[in-house]
Amino acid sequence: MFRLLPPTLLCLLSACVATPQPSVEALAPGRTDIALVSATPPLTGTLTRSEGFTVRLKYFLAGVSSDAYYITPQFDTFLPGQTASGVPDGEHKRYPRLPSRSGEIELFVPLSEILQSANISRPYRVRFYLTRETSETTSLVEATTKVYELKVAVP
Repeated sequence: MFRLLPPTLLCLLSACVATPQPSVEALAPGRTDIALVSATPPLTGTLTRSEGFTVRLKYFLAGVSSDAYYITPQFDTFLPGQTASGVPDGEHKRYPRLPSRSGEIELFVPLSEILQSANISRPYRVRFYLTRETSETTSLVEATTKVYELKVAVP
């Protein structure tokens, strides 16, 4: 369930809360890029195992159409060179296409699937990929945010 709320796209994977905070990262001028604006709760705090977090990301697509682009959270795994999005294989369509060449998007990232996965490395580290779908089964990462280490409370 997704709905457009001017001037941002609100993405609901479970629930979402908007919170204005100062920008954490800056976009690189003139090239395709993505940057974290804010997170609720802050990614520097401690999350409980039953919750997730909401991020606001800004993006810019240099000289291209937005209809093949989407943003996904990616968590480090124990498998060399591989990350995981927290959604089952083949369900990347769950992430909506970006509505324009530049803007902001809010995304709720539930932790339940990630915390149950044996392949996700500890401590938990997440980054966000600005991804272009190149075919029905392949995609290309065009830009990433920096990596954020999550603190998750043990019950």
